[in-house]
Amino acid sequence: METEKQQSLLPGYILQGKRNRYVIDRVLGQGAFGITYLARYKASIQGDMGAGSVWAQVAIKEFFMRDLNVRDDSTGKLNDVSQDSLIGRYRRAFMREARNLAELHHENIINVFELIETNNTVYIVMEYINGGSLDEYISNRGRLSEQESLSYMEQICAAVRCMHDSRMLHLDIKPKNVMLEMLDLDENGKLYLIDFGLSKQYSDNGEPESSTTVGLGTPGYAPIEQAEQRDGEKSFRVTLDTYALGATLYKMLTGNTPPKASQVSDSVINDDNIIPKQLKAAGISNGLTEVVTKAMWPSSRGRYQSVKELEDALKEVQTNNHKPTADGGGEQTIVVPENPVPHKEPEHTHNPEQEQKHKPEPEEKPVPPPPPTPKGNGFPKWPYAVIAVLVGVIVFLLIPRGGKRVQTSQPSSGTENGHEWVDLGLSVKWATCNVGASSPSA
Repeated sequence: METEKQQSLLPGYILQGKRNRYVIDRVLGQGAFGITYLARYKASIQGDMGAGSVWAQVAIKEFFMRDLNVRDDSTGKLNDVSQDSLIGRYRRAFMREARNLAELHHENIINVFELIETNNTVYIVMEYINGGSLDEYISNRGRLSEQESLSYMEQICAAVRCMHDSRMLHLDIKPKNVMLEMLDLDENGKLYLIDFGLSKQYSDNGEPESSTTVGLGTPGYAPIEQAEQRDGEKSFRVTLDTYALGATLYKMLTGNTPPKASQVSDSVINDDNIIPKQLKAAGISNGLTEVVTKAMWPSSRGRYQSVKELEDALKEVQTNNHKPTADGGGEQTIVVPENPVPHKEPEHTHNPEQEQKHKPEPEEKPVPPPPPTPKGNGFPKWPYAVIAVLVGVIVFLLIPRGGKRVQTSQPSSGTENGHEWVDLGLSVKWATCNVGASSPSA
């Protein structure tokens, strides 16, 4: 307790701002780069019945490097340092980011009222949200449902996208840096992104404008390139925040702190990614498991390259109909087809004309090959055709022409070599033997 008194301002300490005097009430929290206080000031009220003033609460964050700064208990001042020292460089960066934050206006980002320079340090006066952090809310509930998690992620992503649109990264997104204000017991609360102590403004070419390196972030929420960066290295990509957003969603869905980035990387290398394995064990739907896995991918190129990409993926999951599982934890995604057509049973009215009209065409079957031509008994049939032709010629010659009867001589006949023959007057002796026999001959 004595250490806290030596490091923080005492209750009752007065900070003089440009327009208001702020009275320190107590410490709300302390990190490596700052102390956050609950304070109050007198706010003027003008109404129809008269004017007056009331005490209003604010949160004030003081730049204080826990391992380097020393405070004078009697005055509250910090040790004076040169501008070129490590503390001086971080303090200038803190002021620059605070001014940038004051220009951000979004319903899910905490409002900044003013920046106070005193006591050899800097104070940021901000809106106070009396609702606790999202981390406390998750701890009290155990874990959140998929639907509630998606609703909260929509608010957090909107705040971070506003920062990115202003070329500013947060670099320390986690449930502890998200405040929850419960507006209605029947609805989800409103979230506010806070604690921009590690935030960085970057230039058009993607380089950080401050001279300091990117903060290491929080284990479990910082990607491997942030958590294990070397001295002097400036790894500065928006995928640093998309990883932290995925880790925040992981915490909401499982109730557990995400594994460190090095563990995730090792499991992926060994082809046994622990992120989807743990999410499936918690009963999380496949669609949401895939989103978290991609957001927390070890390689920055494998992640969502912007918050907009992550938002689109979450909206796609949200459009599905979610059915709670039996244990009340994860949810099962049921895909609903677009514009479903209701099933209608056909009417059983007898209409021969309609039935004939809508009668399906018979399925064409393959045509079988024609049957083989049956073979004869070996006796050729072409001689009969020859005989028919010859008889036709004879009849043609015997028909009278021009009204005159044609007188023909009686054909001669006889027997030769045991075969009967007749002379048709065609210089051929027709015999009862087969055509082509050696006799009778012409």
